[in-house]
Amino acid sequence: MRKNSLFCFLLVFSITLFGQDLLPLTNTMEFISKLKEKSENTSSISADFKEEKYLSFLKEPQKSSGVFYYQAENKMRWEQKIPLEYIILINEGKIRLQENGKEKNVSAAKRVSSKVKDLLLTLIKGDFYENKAFEAGYFENSDVYIIILDPQNRKLSNVFEKIELHFSKKDLNLNKLIFHEKGGDKSIITFYNQKINQDIEAHRFKML
Repeated sequence: MRKNSLFCFLLVFSITLFGQDLLPLTNTMEFISKLKEKSENTSSISADFKEEKYLSFLKEPQKSSGVFYYQAENKMRWEQKIPLEYIILINEGKIRLQENGKEKNVSAAKRVSSKVKDLLLTLIKGDFYENKAFEAGYFENSDVYIIILDPQNRKLSNVFEKIELHFSKKDLNLNKLIFHEKGGDKSIITFYNQKINQDIEAHRFKML
């Protein structure tokens, strides 16, 4: 309990420090229930995305963009198109990677790939509140709900300081993901043109 209180204090302090007009969410269980219902009623998601990666040794962020597809229960395609072509494909529990049209061998990094797969599906499906790999803090402002995840898993915590998920209050869609890395680097992924529960062609979950 003491650890949870300290974690919440640090989150509130960091949010105030960066000038975000956020308040701790008081009806957490109601929000979790709505989010779970939303997840259970979502059979597919397709969206465009933009990513800005802030690196300590660069003055300007690295920018990329692409498309994202998800189909329940465990199919996902993350396709970066600009500046380089890069695909992460998850289908029936297996993960495949392709870079500039050439498939990469992930067998040598099977454990790492498995963690990446589990993390991505956990964030997209929204079932992190049942996942012991994270400790969650819940906040809101007039437009969004923000969940800040503190990784408890050793391998994740060695990489990420925290992970932010921004959900629209209008429709509970996941609009933004922010990965804060241990060394101070940060990635901001914004989703737009989202289409929920629309048919996705089967070939989207296959490598060409």
